[in-house]
Amino acid sequence: MNCVRTQQLIKPYLDGYLSDRELEEFLNHVQTCPDCFDELEVYFSVYRTLADVDEKGDYNFRKKLRRKLDGSRAYLTRRSQSKALRTGMILAAELALAAAFWGLFSNPGRYYDRSGSAGQDSARTELIAETSEEAG
Repeated sequence: MNCVRTQQLIKPYLDGYLSDRELEEFLNHVQTCPDCFDELEVYFSVYRTLADVDEKGDYNFRKKLRRKLDGSRAYLTRRSQSKALRTGMILAAELALAAAFWGLFSNPGRYYDRSGSAGQDSARTELIAETSEEAG
């Protein structure tokens, strides 16, 4: 992101209107560009002064700006972790589904074997045999 674009995004940043991607690019640029950081600091000071007119307290705007930037970075980290967790859960569900289908269809003959060998459900085997006799 260049300086012109970064400076265009200062007001939307302060108002909380940047997309996650814009926010990440904005934070990266402001972190490495002293001119854009200074511009952001001026806007932030004006915003905070207007917001804090009736409040008595800390007017260390640089500290407040650092807190806002740190909070924005923490937000992006949480969003990234949340996306990774969702992706992992979806992948696990897909693998479980694939394993279930693999188990069902990997040896379909075991459900139709009328030999009654150990490990098979004899009631199911009898039902299959009855159905076959009625059909034949």
